[in-house]
Amino acid sequence: MRNINVFFFVCGWFLSAALMPITTSAKAHILSAGFGSINIRHDDLILLIAIPISILTDVDDNHDGLLQPDEIRRHRVDILNQFAASFIIRVDGVEWSVSDDELLVSLHTDSLGSTSQIEWWQRRLKPDVTPSNSCVEIAANWFNESVPEQQNLTYLIKVHRDEQSEILALTKDLHHFLVLCNH
Repeated sequence: MRNINVFFFVCGWFLSAALMPITTSAKAHILSAGFGSINIRHDDLILLIAIPISILTDVDDNHDGLLQPDEIRRHRVDILNQFAASFIIRVDGVEWSVSDDELLVSLHTDSLGSTSQIEWWQRRLKPDVTPSNSCVEIAANWFNESVPEQQNLTYLIKVHRDEQSEILALTKDLHHFLVLCNH
């Protein structure tokens, strides 16, 4: 089963790369919007996900559909709060405490440093009481009813712990999962 999940994950990454427009800026970003990973380690977990700025509210001051570096600096805390409020990770029913929370910008669409997506990197610390083989709950509420269906992304997220990996396809209709359950 693990080999099948890895195969589909790799195929998904290559397919997304093949379908991206070939531009200098497109080749430089860490992840394409809608892709991410959660790596659950012995003492913590690391989240990295690329998110289109279209899910954010009240941060695009000039209403150009992009974020410039000054808008990101000005609204950094609000952006992180919006991401955290809309994305849940629980292990054995517990949300782990956040120790580091960062925004990364690796896709620039113009000479002003504008971007249409932000990579969200977060480190969460494992509480002492959480068993190492507990189910992981992932939920996203990033799907906007006012946006046409074709503009709502499918988020492909790889969840990895020890020798186990699962790929989630979070969509508007399927946005909540329990994974890596060792029962």
